[in-house]
Amino acid sequence: MDDCPRLGIDIGSVSLNLALVGPGGGVLATHYERTAGQPLPRLLQALERLEATSPRVMACGTGSGRPLLADLLGLPVENEIVAHAWGAVRFHPEARTVIEIGGQDSKLIILEGRSPEGHPLIADHAMNEICAAGTGSFLDQQAARLGVDIEDEFGRLALESEHPAPVAGRCSVFAKSDMIHLQQEGYPREDIIAGLCYALARNYLANLARGRSLEGPFVFQGGVAANKGVVRAFEDLLGLEPGGLIIPEHFKVAGAVGAALLSGTGFGKVVDVRELAGRLREHLRRPPRTTTPLPRLMPKPLDPPREKPPAPAGRLFLGIDVGSVSTNFALLDEA
Repeated sequence: MDDCPRLGIDIGSVSLNLALVGPGGGVLATHYERTAGQPLPRLLQALERLEATSPRVMACGTGSGRPLLADLLGLPVENEIVAHAWGAVRFHPEARTVIEIGGQDSKLIILEGRSPEGHPLIADHAMNEICAAGTGSFLDQQAARLGVDIEDEFGRLALESEHPAPVAGRCSVFAKSDMIHLQQEGYPREDIIAGLCYALARNYLANLARGRSLEGPFVFQGGVAANKGVVRAFEDLLGLEPGGLIIPEHFKVAGAVGAALLSGTGFGKVVDVRELAGRLREHLRRPPRTTTPLPRLMPKPLDPPREKPPAPAGRLFLGIDVGSVSTNFALLDEA
């Protein structure tokens, strides 16, 4: 087996994650960043930094964007369930349930320990549907509506709450309606934020666990594991003591760590990082595909302005209806 470092690349819906692992399985370096819809330029920058220190690696890809890695760079790829299972048991072989929540995907992995060769034994698994409710994007949306920084402030405020507010977690639209009602009723901001954390955890357990009997130890991976409010909610709902939910050291890049470990089992491919960066650079330089524009829309002629109604005489009565998504007025005269 080649003794060069192992590189795992995980392109997700929201973030780019890389992990460089030594032949002995130790993590040498990691990289995590939000891609803002530009995963390939971000990956190119990461490869350009990597080629100075590790020009030759054994590589493997994973994540929802793994077809890009396979098609553009010719890398072997593995699905996220397998990659996250490998990342979990490498540092926590005692794990029996893996909770993984990323930007738009969430996963439940039930393990039966490891094989004699040290490979994770996956007994069952489940993934969320296409809706992003119950994922990191759900929290991002609600944090933006509340004007709260999701990285630093959101989790801290959630821990200040002693009475989390009831919030629907099955849909972002329903959550927004609940939040508006709670704000109108004067609920403290920290209670609403804590309620969102509990809503996400309940949504996860209802949709992915679906009556399964979950056994510990529990490992929590993915970017949402950084949110202390969500960690507290899971510990409460799972009946764990504070600190009972294991947060691995490399929880944000666990999928990339797993892909790197997989590459060392004969699944990966030895590649020149400079060559990978060159292929990606050439792809990004290509002009965008041309498209045929649609016919120009012509504006509809405006109706002639109506005459201004005469000022009403006598007293007027104003009604105001402040609803979940709209504010309505009605002005009546005495007639």
